[in-house]
Amino acid sequence: MNNKKSSRENKKKIFRDNYSESWGYIKSIKNYVLFVILIFLISVLLGFTCHTPQIDEALKKIIEDILNKTTGKDFFEMFIFIFTNNLNSSLLSFIVGAFFGIFPLISVSLNGYLLGFVMEKSIGLAGIGVVWKLFPHGIFELPAFFLAAALGLRLGATVISKIKMLISNKNKKGYLLGNFQKSAKVFIFIIIPLLLIAGIIETALIFLVK
Repeated sequence: MNNKKSSRENKKKIFRDNYSESWGYIKSIKNYVLFVILIFLISVLLGFTCHTPQIDEALKKIIEDILNKTTGKDFFEMFIFIFTNNLNSSLLSFIVGAFFGIFPLISVSLNGYLLGFVMEKSIGLAGIGVVWKLFPHGIFELPAFFLAAALGLRLGATVISKIKMLISNKNKKGYLLGNFQKSAKVFIFIIIPLLLIAGIIETALIFLVK
């Protein structure tokens, strides 16, 4: 009995330690997070104000494709669709960010532009009040997305630093691996739970407005 209790306590301690370490790492990369948010906001503004008929048509096709994929799905199927899409997008931003942080910037810019486009069209159809209806969809999803992109940027910066170290013969063993491990913990203990909550809220909102 005591062994089981001790095992549970150890598991709780490991979870608390990893969770605390994850938040500590987020604080250490706050400049990357702020930079990602800035790029996103600029992209939203551009999507809201600057687009051509060709861009409009391309974005409408993307939205129509998403609608076609989600038509007829029940609550659970919709949740799985939203969660896996968000998870894949966040995971790509994180992992592929190792290639000099290029993909996270592209992903943030495209998603921001698409949101700006949707907001502009929605306001045109239903008025400014529709913005408040869009807000709950991103309250957990966007922070997770920003963190994943920031992790990808940080990983890309770490790769560049590692290359510089190798060139200057100042190699620090474990530098890249250490940053990757810390980023992975943030993804597991912070980002995935945020995406799960976001998926449940977004799915519920979709079915409530039907």
